Amino acid sequence: QYISEEEEPNDKYTDANLISSGVQLYGFYSPGQNLLNEQNELREEDWFKFIVEEDEELPLIADIHLKGVSGVDSVLKLFNSELNEIALSDSSEIGGDEAITGLGISNPGTYYIQIFSKNYQYNNNEPYFINFSLSKHEAGTELEDNNTIDRANLIPGNEIRGKINYADDVDFFLYHPETKNSLYRIELIPPLSIDSVITVYDEKKHRIIEADNTGTGEVEVIPNLLLSGPAYFGVSSRSGFDNNSDYILRITPFKAESPMEKEPNNSKEEANLIDKRITGYITGKDDIDYFLVRHKTRQRLKVKIKGVKNGTIKVSTTDPLGYIIRTVEVKDDQEVEVVETFDTKGYIIVEPVKAAYDDPYHITIEEAG
Repeated sequence: QYISEEEEPNDKYTDANLISSGVQLYGFYSPGQNLLNEQNELREEDWFKFIVEEDEELPLIADIHLKGVSGVDSVLKLFNSELNEIALSDSSEIGGDEAITGLGISNPGTYYIQIFSKNYQYNNNEPYFINFSLSKHEAGTELEDNNTIDRANLIPGNEIRGKINYADDVDFFLYHPETKNSLYRIELIPPLSIDSVITVYDEKKHRIIEADNTGTGEVEVIPNLLLSGPAYFGVSSRSGFDNNSDYILRITPFKAESPMEKEPNNSKEEANLIDKRITGYITGKDDIDYFLVRHKTRQRLKVKIKGVKNGTIKVSTTDPLGYIIRTVEVKDDQEVEVVETFDTKGYIIVEPVKAAYDDPYHITIEEAG
């Protein structure tokens, strides 16, 4: 029998009240009403359950919202049929709400909701409210629990939506590129309350690059990510969470008009070889891009640099060992020329002074004559 009001005793999972999707119910943190305090003296525990039938179209999405009660620091947990804890919400202070949202239910069976208060806190006069729903999973949306890289959701197409459900929430996704060794623009569009971070890992789960360049509510961009195979994306927040609003992770393939910088190239050992020209992007506040200039003989070369629109970059030329010879500053999308002698090889180093991430810089080299 389904209920809309807590029915004591429900202090053990075996006495859990049966609830249905779409119904709001209420109860009290009242030890005086608790009839079964043998194991947890003075602590009120309330258990509820819902059943996912064998013929349900899976996966389903479970959303559980627990309204806060004055003077009570509440905890919300969800267990599967084997009584393994599969979700926990304990992120709010006294009187705050707790929520488990977007949780994927992939197996039929009985699931148990546990509610209790910390430190034996209670409130006999003010009820808590639970809103519970089960809904169909929509393609292109996150399916919790995807908080480890081994549980990453597959990204269908080139876009997926998700939520930062609590302060330490990290969502992982797996993307299979349309073509290998191709460039992609990565955009993470957060809710206005989230300072988002995106981290990229290769197929072997090694970290490649991280974008944490903007502030709360602003888009994070990796403008020229080279993918040689499947890649993992981790989405997190530096501050805040919002389990009511979606972020959007978008992956867009693009074709480069000229030879394109390949990240990572943050050191001499990772330097990209530049022949006649190359295009690059600033991908972070501390990004350093190294380019290798190599010739069989000593060469006097003209280096032309076109800067980044709305940004400022610092461009240095070096000797064969990487020691800087000269540095110029290029503001906005101005063009600057430097004549330099390279003794068989040397490096061109690009660093941001005023970072701008949407537009590229261009470097061209030719004989100075």
